[in-house]
Amino acid sequence: MAVQIVQGTLANGGAVFETAGGTKVALFLNSSAQLVAYKDIDGTPSLIGSAQTATTVHGGGAIDWIHAAIDSSDIVHVVSSCSADQTRDVAYNTISDPDGTPAWGTWEEAASYTDAAPIDPSCYITIDSNDKPHVAFMDRVTLKGATEDNAYYIEKTGASWGGLQQLGERGTKTYNYHSPAITMTDATNDYIRVVYNTFTGLGTTGIGYRTYTTSWSAEIRYTIDGDNVQNVRPTATSSTTYDYHAEANSGTKDLHENNVDVGYDTKTLSIVAGVAPHISSALAGTDRYLFYIDSGDDVHLISNDGGGWTDEGDLKTGTYEAVIAGWQFNNLNNTTSIDYLYDDGTYVYWEEYSVSGTAYNQSAAGTLTSSGTVDTLPKKALAGTLTSSGTLAKKAYEALAGTLTSSGVVTTLATFRETVEGTLTFTGDVAKKSYWAIAGTLTFTGDVAKKSYWAIAGTLTSSGTVDGSKIAGGGSTTPIPDNFWKLKQVRLSQRRR
Repeated sequence: MAVQIVQGTLANGGAVFETAGGTKVALFLNSSAQLVAYKDIDGTPSLIGSAQTATTVHGGGAIDWIHAAIDSSDIVHVVSSCSADQTRDVAYNTISDPDGTPAWGTWEEAASYTDAAPIDPSCYITIDSNDKPHVAFMDRVTLKGATEDNAYYIEKTGASWGGLQQLGERGTKTYNYHSPAITMTDATNDYIRVVYNTFTGLGTTGIGYRTYTTSWSAEIRYTIDGDNVQNVRPTATSSTTYDYHAEANSGTKDLHENNVDVGYDTKTLSIVAGVAPHISSALAGTDRYLFYIDSGDDVHLISNDGGGWTDEGDLKTGTYEAVIAGWQFNNLNNTTSIDYLYDDGTYVYWEEYSVSGTAYNQSAAGTLTSSGTVDTLPKKALAGTLTSSGTLAKKAYEALAGTLTSSGVVTTLATFRETVEGTLTFTGDVAKKSYWAIAGTLTFTGDVAKKSYWAIAGTLTSSGTVDGSKIAGGGSTTPIPDNFWKLKQVRLSQRRR
């Protein structure tokens, strides 16, 4: 179920992710061009602190591009690049305790512009296994008597920024670079890959990348068949890196993986650097997912499980401007679905796309039974009975109008989404949250360790402890100690939408 967060845009970047505690967080620019961070975006979005103005972030100018990542302690690391040379050109800050009472830290300068602000002052951040931030950004410099925009890398060790590295190798021609994106590629050795767009003088464009293992590699450039490249996005397993980009006027299709045409089109691309993100990539295990705005302005998805690309169809139909998927190499806490943001030019929305290894998919009007562990995604078990005498290790999704029963333990995020007019029963514990169990009976004889979230219009009973029930049909939001608790009955007609 999509959630409208607030008026805003993804045209200047953004990020979405889940904490280890299950809180979903998004960052983007609001309609006043201020940097905002929201938590609980999968339910009732809550602004973290206050909106960050360009003066607060950079000391003036305008916020041009933002990105963020989360570390193993659930600290959010944020970078922002300025449209002009200001007090903090490439600014950095953190947000602490997003699961509890989050707070912004103090803005500091990660890097300064050498000569002036670049044409495309974009930036990107990734976090290594030691929670160290690594940033790719743009700068305008004079090299060999010629002024150009180049891509750079910098890292933070302790309280200091260092390791500055020019990424673009201009050779004998004037190169202008833009849109660098960075990812880790090895969890043990903290290898790095930075991918960026290259302009050869004022002519054709290409893709360049450099990697860091024990030292920086030479620049490698893709030869492309189009005259404009946008939206470079790298993703990586511990053994393989995938680079994605879109080309305008390529003569065929414009979505590419590792410079190979995958056979699908995005919306019309502009020749202007720094356009809104039309494409965004993610991994679930080794399966690849590419979210993009298609030629019909819809939010579209294709996937590849190693056997070729599959068209998953339109996720959202309408007129949309940009999409950003939630993925990062380290600290990817949400493994059963992919969070994504999208905007329609006025509002920013959150939604998730469920993923799994082997899904029990669309088991309709029948019975799905497991005497062991359900370790993947029972998806759309409709109008029947889903029973597990073991452990539901992931989530039961859209079990509608029937009965879902577990005598084991729900150990991760159990998203009983729109469990309607049926019975949902656990004799074990729910370790995360029950989400939108509607118009039926939801019963726990164990403990609910997180929150029962919008269980409405029916009966919720617990003989254990409900450790924080949020917006449960107008009922109490306080913990319920060791007794039965029933929600207020609400007529089914009141919850129709």
